[in-house]
Amino acid sequence: MKRLVALAEDLERAPSTETLIASAEAKSKSRIVTWHTYQSCDKSYTRSIEETRTPDGLCVTRVVAIKYKDAAALAKYKADYAAFKTSHEAYTN
Repeated sequence: MKRLVALAEDLERAPSTETLIASAEAKSKSRIVTWHTYQSCDKSYTRSIEETRTPDGLCVTRVVAIKYKDAAALAKYKADYAAFKTSHEAYTN
């Protein structure tokens, strides 16, 4: 059975073409959020990935990624990107 959901490891760095330039993690009682930012070796783009998972690490609740050409492009769409991220809420039974 093929997975229809991407996990952060599906989006990880392509070693031959990208470099990890930043990484961070924040923990709370209900979730762990991890951020990774990669830059292409030729500096033609940067991309950032945010993964939210349960504290036990067994359930990934959200993975969001953005790819941008430069700081100006990121700044231009940053508010839209933030609105998009907050528009996706997890619902449980």
